[in-house]
Amino acid sequence: MVKSHKQNGASLIGLMIGLLVSMIAILGSLSLYKSLTKASVDATFDSRHNGSISLAITQLGTQIQNAGFGLSKPDAAAAPPVTNHIVTNAGELIWRSADIQNIATFDSANPLANGVICHRLREAQGANNTVELIIESTKAAACDSTSSLVNISGALWPSGDASSTTRTVSSISLNRLSSEFQKSNTAQSLITFTVTPDVSCSPYSALPEAPPGTLVQIDYLTSVDLNSEINVTNTANTPSVSDYICVVNG
Repeated sequence: MVKSHKQNGASLIGLMIGLLVSMIAILGSLSLYKSLTKASVDATFDSRHNGSISLAITQLGTQIQNAGFGLSKPDAAAAPPVTNHIVTNAGELIWRSADIQNIATFDSANPLANGVICHRLREAQGANNTVELIIESTKAAACDSTSSLVNISGALWPSGDASSTTRTVSSISLNRLSSEFQKSNTAQSLITFTVTPDVSCSPYSALPEAPPGTLVQIDYLTSVDLNSEINVTNTANTPSVSDYICVVNG
């Protein structure tokens, strides 16, 4: 005689175990989705930051190399002394050149104020935690071909001179969206400059025997410098990337 077995169905314990396993699987899937989404967003912001700053440095390089164009070479022994045509001051880069639009009226031996144009590159805090790189240009009388560029008063830049202009070169995102890697950059300088005169250099290293010139070193913060877990608590980071621009008549 074969003994039959009663089928009592699923027990409460079995249902609870199945529910627990299902919840663990769902939470694991959500965690994986969050990680993939975060990695994608971070990569997007990182590539946008690095791409924007690389493009900005390229654009700035072509303009900075114009420093001293059409002007006499810096000479402290000249009368009047000809000071350097590119300098740094309070974290800003300032340079001058002959005004190409008015080049027909410019005489390097007897420079006129309207024959010289001065520029300064500065940073400004933008919206949504961005930094704007701004070039201001002036043709004010204080912008001549010999005087020290440091002496140009801030009032003579676009805010106080009708002949001046302002142009935003780039607006660069500073950090990722993820709060755990987000960094406060209100006092963070994105780009720093070092100007070294009387250095043997040539634009793009084109000349085998480079004549004396002025070397402009541009150090800037990459996305890794700004957003890495190690640096997130720092108030200021050391830039990891540098570009060099040779100004032959600086």
